[in-house]
Amino acid sequence: MPPRPFDKYENSPNNQATCKKCCRKILKCTMRVGIVARSPRFGYYVKYYHRECCSREALRKLKLPGCSGKSCADTDDAVNNKLAAEIMRQNSVRTAARAEIQRRDAADGIDKAGLEESLRRFRVQVGDANGWTGKYYLVFTDNNLDEILEKLPTTRKQFLKCNGLGEKKWSRYGSRLVALVRSFKNKKKKKKKSSTSNSVSPDRGAVETLTAVGVVASLEPETMYIDHATPATPSRRTLPVPVVTPLAGADDEICIGESLTSDQIVSRKFREAERNGDMIALD
Repeated sequence: MPPRPFDKYENSPNNQATCKKCCRKILKCTMRVGIVARSPRFGYYVKYYHRECCSREALRKLKLPGCSGKSCADTDDAVNNKLAAEIMRQNSVRTAARAEIQRRDAADGIDKAGLEESLRRFRVQVGDANGWTGKYYLVFTDNNLDEILEKLPTTRKQFLKCNGLGEKKWSRYGSRLVALVRSFKNKKKKKKKSSTSNSVSPDRGAVETLTAVGVVASLEPETMYIDHATPATPSRRTLPVPVVTPLAGADDEICIGESLTSDQIVSRKFREAERNGDMIALD
């Protein structure tokens, strides 16, 4: 037989539990007490009660995780302190879990805080559109919100894997929700791509030589040199262009008033050679 689980003292996460004493529903966000019972057939299970429906004796005997199985004194103050300590423990656990999620989100580079705010606004918009004003948990609960922030669904299959999100909710607003999550993921990719391009940007002061059948052009924007005697080297890129006959006035310096790229300079020289009749055709 496994060890007896801990009892519970918590905020009701939903409206599903029924008090075993008064037989009324335990409303969401109200305090409820879960006392572990044992069935010979099914083993351990939990019976839920309203906080007001439990006697001081039952509260005193609660086995809570923060109390290490020790019972408190038989006074109202001692019982209240015990229950308050359990609430503080639950809050600290939630805070630590949220801090861990935020740490992982910061490593991933996704703005989860902005995404959470957008999802909350989206929940309000969908709730108001469906007449659920004040009952936005019908769209999705805070637990569903935490799971969306953790799994980041961007497809229908991933959306349906989140707890509490089924086919019905997908047909209503699922495509819009995954589009919202996808937009934040795309922002991350664009930011990463821009940072990478900035880190590998070439030095504008560097000079690259392009050889095109005896025509050598510098990347400096003001000056271009023509040199027919310069042989092509492995470090230079040879352009697949027509053969150009040697031009008169080798080693002439041509000053250009506007800033041109090397490709534009070479293309201009080819056009000038064609106008002057210096181009030859290859069979």
